[in-house]
Amino acid sequence: MTLCSTYLIKNNTKLGGPNPVLISELDETMLGAKQKYNRGYIRSTKQWLFVAIDRQMRKCKMCLVHNHKRPTLAPIIRNWIHVGSTIHTGQARVYANLNTMNYNHFTVCLKENFVKADCTHTNIAENMFGHLKTHLRSMCGTKTDQAGHIDEFVYRWNRTKGAPNNDLFTLFLADIAAVY
Repeated sequence: MTLCSTYLIKNNTKLGGPNPVLISELDETMLGAKQKYNRGYIRSTKQWLFVAIDRQMRKCKMCLVHNHKRPTLAPIIRNWIHVGSTIHTGQARVYANLNTMNYNHFTVCLKENFVKADCTHTNIAENMFGHLKTHLRSMCGTKTDQAGHIDEFVYRWNRTKGAPNNDLFTLFLADIAAVY
């Protein structure tokens, strides 16, 4: 287990809250399945990546899941996000029951527009997926420890936002001292 994974486990806090200003975004993406125009290589090790982002706290959580169905994602959502939080998602059926789970749920249809008139969007999550996929591609394949690389990405995202002058190195050294 890497230092980044250990830090994320020790500092596991829920996102969102009952305050209507605290907005969380949920989204999922497929890793390892890039193919356009019926050309290209499709890896047999495709995996879904699920993300939750708290816009105000500037924190995120990510995990690899085998599928993106309701029985898989509902327990993760309950563990990651405070009940009563406001959640923005796409219109996937997997999120259809969030109102019954005591969340304030708003959706955006990405086929029509990226931001609704009431400012509902999942742009931060989509942007984060783009950065993560670029990061993973720059490593020329991450077949062995994909979860470790994702934890490192989440660690950098969460720690950089709170670092004075974006000094991630000093925070990293402090985290090494705290863990070991």
